[in-house]
Amino acid sequence: MARRYLFAWLLLFCAACATPHDLVPTRGVDVEQVCEHLQEAGYDTGGCLLMWAGKLRAAIKQFQEHQRLTPADGLVNAETWLRLQTVVMARRKPESKAAPAQPAAAKPSSGAVPQSAPPLPPAKAAPPVKPAPAPQPPPPPPPPPLREGMQVLVVERAKCLPRSGAWVLAYVGVVRSLEEDKILVTLTGRLSYRYNPGEKGVDPKDWFCVPRRRHCYSAVPFGDWGGRHRPGEAVLFETRRVRHLDQKPERSLYGVVKQTCR
Repeated sequence: MARRYLFAWLLLFCAACATPHDLVPTRGVDVEQVCEHLQEAGYDTGGCLLMWAGKLRAAIKQFQEHQRLTPADGLVNAETWLRLQTVVMARRKPESKAAPAQPAAAKPSSGAVPQSAPPLPPAKAAPPVKPAPAPQPPPPPPPPPLREGMQVLVVERAKCLPRSGAWVLAYVGVVRSLEEDKILVTLTGRLSYRYNPGEKGVDPKDWFCVPRRRHCYSAVPFGDWGGRHRPGEAVLFETRRVRHLDQKPERSLYGVVKQTCR
């Protein structure tokens, strides 16, 4: 009886520890690609930046049931991946446009003698007009050098997806001292930032903003997403992770996206 309870406890523990990557055992298939394909096919995955295994598995299982694939266990095998690619490619295929009908040529009336018209001189093609090049905006000024007492941004995580934009998690702090390749920073806050290409505007109060804006960020607790530091703690970071924090934080956060998602 004790062995049965131990076996049931192990099954529940393994299910709770499942990650989105465990749902795609097929070699060469990326879990982000599966998530984006499911969204494009019309299934709710709960988002592809911060994926939840339970939500993603439910979407995979629903797709398998609709396509009558067996087993419908929520795991992406080779057959499920091939069927998902086929469905997405069919949705992307543009509709063929019908060619416009040509007007029928007028037939000469019976008894009329056709007369040959003199040939027209060839029309001279007008020289192409080259549009004037649009003026390029001046490049932004370089960030000031780091120094003691400066407010800085410390990059903790940065994740890029081609269709969904990017997500950045970073600490905010003040420089206490500079060393050769490391900087001692006193932490004062933590920001979560989401970049949505194709949108406009800024939302500085909700990083997962609805409706969408181009730049969305807000303060988040230090303990979220496995945070290991506390407010007021002095931490030594590598110099490459530290950058000057602009008066408009979205500028510095977007600079992280441009540097990371090249």
